[in-house]
Amino acid sequence: MAVADSPPPMTVDTERDAVLDSAPSSTVIFIFLGLAIVTVIGTLYTLWKFWPTEAILKTGGVTPVHFFWLTKHVSIEVRMFVVVALTGGLGGLLHSTRSFAWYVGHSSLKYRWFAYYIGMVFVSAGLATIVYVVIRGGIVSGKAAPTDINPYGFAAIGAIVGLFSEQALEMLRRVATDFFAQAPQGADRAPNTNAGTASPVVAPTVQALDPQSVAASTATLVGTVSPGGGTTTYHFDYGKTADYGLSTAEGEVSGTDPVDVTVDVTDLTPGVAYHYRLVAANDVDIVNGDDRTFTTASA
Repeated sequence: MAVADSPPPMTVDTERDAVLDSAPSSTVIFIFLGLAIVTVIGTLYTLWKFWPTEAILKTGGVTPVHFFWLTKHVSIEVRMFVVVALTGGLGGLLHSTRSFAWYVGHSSLKYRWFAYYIGMVFVSAGLATIVYVVIRGGIVSGKAAPTDINPYGFAAIGAIVGLFSEQALEMLRRVATDFFAQAPQGADRAPNTNAGTASPVVAPTVQALDPQSVAASTATLVGTVSPGGGTTTYHFDYGKTADYGLSTAEGEVSGTDPVDVTVDVTDLTPGVAYHYRLVAANDVDIVNGDDRTFTTASA
């Protein structure tokens, strides 16, 4: 009698990967949301305390900041650095929260995403600060008086950088390319086999096509997903109205070339018009395709 092969023993690495690829419990999700809410409240409180009001700008000097039980005297420039970093962090937090809510809503959240969500807040705050320094050093005159600073404009830049960190990184890369000469390559330099092949990840694009094999209670939804250079998840929303209400299971594609995707849907009502759309998401954005319709066959 043949004996079935036993599965290989799990190593520390495979156990770790299994945990990272598992879905967090409802308790973990609510704890994470609670921490996000506390972070937003604390960030807004700090932003309000450090905000350079018109009266503070007119003084042009060092003014006190009352932060909880502490009092600190800071200059307007320090206030601006804090404001830009905080608004950048808020933008990154909004970007992470939108992605977090989307994956929770579609039951596809994984533990491995948590590090990305937390890190995005700090990365966005740092990027916003760097962009602020670049703009202040290259666009706004360094001799500008404090009263010439528009805190709303710089706060808006910080928030936008946080929301679109990938695009901000690309902008800084272009600035560095124009400003600095390319580093010389020595004879003992290790070859870079990926040189010239890597490209920044961009938002995915989707296109839903006419469904196939439409019957009385089943249909095959068809579309095309361009992943945008990274790993992208996709699904179809469908229902009897443009509010949909139903979604297919998540699929995953990667790379830069368009990928044809098909998903079978069942338990449809005969002789009814259905709305559907293709939805894709990656690290950069969540994209909803155009609304389309099809009608099931009569019973």
